[in-house]
Amino acid sequence: GFNRRFWPVYKRLKGLVDSKRLRPFVVDIKMVRGEMERPPWTKVREVAGGFLYDSVIHMLDLSRWLVGEPETIRCLARRNIYPHPDGFVITMEFSNEERTILSITSAGHASWVYPFERVEVYGDHCSAITEESLRLTFAWGKEDIPNVEVHQFTKLPEHVAWGFKEEDDLFVEAVDKGVAPPVTVEDAYKAVKLVEACYTSAEKNGEPIEITR
Repeated sequence: GFNRRFWPVYKRLKGLVDSKRLRPFVVDIKMVRGEMERPPWTKVREVAGGFLYDSVIHMLDLSRWLVGEPETIRCLARRNIYPHPDGFVITMEFSNEERTILSITSAGHASWVYPFERVEVYGDHCSAITEESLRLTFAWGKEDIPNVEVHQFTKLPEHVAWGFKEEDDLFVEAVDKGVAPPVTVEDAYKAVKLVEACYTSAEKNGEPIEITR
């Protein structure tokens, strides 16, 4: 699970954050689905947890992995097209050095527009922007024309670009050698906890929910 941790594009982004070249003061994440009909259980919370468990949980885990533990979370949800919630705006505040504020916007009725997934991180006169698993652009400086690095991942096979190969290799190694898996049970629990906090906040019209450790 949580294959975003193994996307080369996000590993490069995390490298920028960990090296302090990019301090994540503000983060904006967008993730959409073209529809919520295939498979049909995608939208039904009573069956499989709904859209947040199908898709957005990956972005919640990615947020923790990139910037640390959140302190509070808020969520607004709407039933725009489907009888179940299909539009979400989530905001989180973090306890890291930068006191990151982060937003996630997601809709399940957007058409499969490119990029269906995008992460933007804003630092000290610098920014990083990802476009799905294909590209990362990093820009810095105060001049009208900034310095720019573009990292392309378009030639990678899909199972590599989407992290499946590394994720599976590490899982097999963990089972074979009895070592700790790269994504732990605690990581999964914390992601589920964030999803449930989103639903709780949405039911209270966006009331902030404190995330206990």
